Amino acid sequence: MFLLKKLKSAFIKKYSDKNVAYPGDYHRTFIEARERTINFGLEVDSISFKKQTFLSDMESASKLAQVLSEFFIENNIRADDVAGQCWRINIFIKNFLEEHFGVPLVLTIGYIEDYPNFDYYKMTEAEIATLLNSPMGHNGNCAANLHVWLTLPSMEILDVSFMTSFGKVNNKPELIGTVVYGPPEKLSTPNFNYKPMVLGEHFINRVGLNNAFIIIDSIQE
Repeated sequence: MFLLKKLKSAFIKKYSDKNVAYPGDYHRTFIEARERTINFGLEVDSISFKKQTFLSDMESASKLAQVLSEFFIENNIRADDVAGQCWRINIFIKNFLEEHFGVPLVLTIGYIEDYPNFDYYKMTEAEIATLLNSPMGHNGNCAANLHVWLTLPSMEILDVSFMTSFGKVNNKPELIGTVVYGPPEKLSTPNFNYKPMVLGEHFINRVGLNNAFIIIDSIQE
């Protein structure tokens, strides 16, 4: 039940003031990630961008908190199923959230810039190419230094795993179950600059990451 409580508390809190430190253009980098994905020969679904927002008011965020929390309880999802399992949990909840919102969501692979001090799960284009060009791919049963979240057609972000991983690594139980969500320029966690690199589940399958886990030690303070 701790996860339910933390999810609700994360969504119910008010948005912070506009994050003036946020230096990126998420829409632009998302389009670049789509082009990069295609250039790597990976499949990616067509994307229809929408001006309509889905997580920009308290009513919609609170409703999502409720249904997502219920979904986690019904499927017995625990913190250990989330920490270091970012692609698994996002793939698992993607269809459910698409039904909830009534629009397709995009599995987004990349890293987080904690502006201006640190990058979490920094993955370069060269490293992506190395993974894709290796005959063995990632070879499955080991750790990977990357991050996965979901992007809505409004370019709003929903990240259910990062803060739980961070909380477990840094012994901050109060963060476990916290969700990062909303428009990139007004995230519920200030100064986070999400950097998409490639899009879609095809990348996960192509490089054999299905049986791997995330290097959560890389998010130590």
